[in-house]
Amino acid sequence: MRENVREVLKQNGIKHKWLHEQLGISKSHFSHWLRGERDLKQDHINKIKEVLKIN
Repeated sequence: MRENVREVLKQNGIKHKWLHEQLGISKSHFSHWLRGERDLKQDHINKIKEVLKIN
């Protein structure tokens, strides 16, 4: 999932800031998640899928 999110962000020129603001989580929490240092709640995962239109 993390790699898919990174790829979609990169391909579409979407900034990490925009996504973490959409999720309502801090920049550091989102960054930790992208690096595999933290997990996200399932509702945040679902929101990512919805916002980025990924499976």
